[in-house]
Amino acid sequence: MGELGKFHRPFAEREPPLPSMLGSYAVVAMLGRGGMADVYLGVPRDPSQAPRLYVLKLLRADLANDPVARATFVAEGRLAARFGHPNLVSAIDVGTTDANLPFLVLEYREGHDLRQIVRAARAANATLDGELWAFVIAAALGGLHHAHEIRDYGGFSLGVLHRDVSPDNIVVGYEGHVSLIDFGVARISAHISQSASGIMKGKIGYMAPEYIDDGEVDRRSDVFSMGVVLWELLAGQKLSAAGGSSSAPYFLSSKPIPRVSAVAPKVSPALDAVVASALERNPDHRFPTARAMRDALLDVLQATHGRRYGEADAGRAITTLFSEARSTMHRAIERRIADVRPRIAPRR
Repeated sequence: MGELGKFHRPFAEREPPLPSMLGSYAVVAMLGRGGMADVYLGVPRDPSQAPRLYVLKLLRADLANDPVARATFVAEGRLAARFGHPNLVSAIDVGTTDANLPFLVLEYREGHDLRQIVRAARAANATLDGELWAFVIAAALGGLHHAHEIRDYGGFSLGVLHRDVSPDNIVVGYEGHVSLIDFGVARISAHISQSASGIMKGKIGYMAPEYIDDGEVDRRSDVFSMGVVLWELLAGQKLSAAGGSSSAPYFLSSKPIPRVSAVAPKVSPALDAVVASALERNPDHRFPTARAMRDALLDVLQATHGRRYGEADAGRAITTLFSEARSTMHRAIERRIADVRPRIAPRR
């Protein structure tokens, strides 16, 4: 089959009828369905091309006539095409089906998102240490900073904000490579308003207080969300659960946010301080950029290990948890490609 990419999600358990082709790509399987798009695994139709796998993201048919949904979807593709960072997933191509539905062709990266990793570790009664989580979040922050810094060809900032930083959107591969994914609700201030006025985008349990209170966000809001993710990974529980019966939005915007060391005493004082800085309620007291938070985490890792904790360390942990699942997925992909092979032929 050739070398896989770095990311996969499991195939959908109950697949609806699949489209045969999307542009010049044969559809292999359905990966899942989101609020805006159906997501497939695909291979190039032309057998002379390298036998690589790609993710094909197709706007849902029920949104075909929704101008905001179409504009948002196309903007996501244009943004992903600008990515040039190892911790971001780039768009390879953008196309339109015969039914006038836009689709994106994205890099395929084999691995698992943080929610899946935490779930697998609990099932295996395995302990994943704080250094792993610090490394993963530092790598994701590198990609986030790159997105924040993207400029148009005139040198003006596009004002990109992710707005949906969460465990579902951070993926770790079997070689330890980390990817920040899904800019589907990103705000690109210089080009397009991504959502109707007054509609909040993202997961409420990871939103910064200023977003919950008045809807105003900047890059420091994404930093706060990354802080929530890291707090939860280190604590082994939801941050909002620390507020007892309080709802997530009320807790995040009003209640004192506890230090992660209060819940997980083994967290080092240096790592505890990094998380606390990311979770300052006042944005002016947080890390000013994703890069600043990343650098602070890398300093903690350097001090802890006397060397840089790296991809090899993270890769060993992920491979241990998912080695059987990886083999099963590879066999399933081989079978799927064999099923669609008659469709993989050059156009006449």
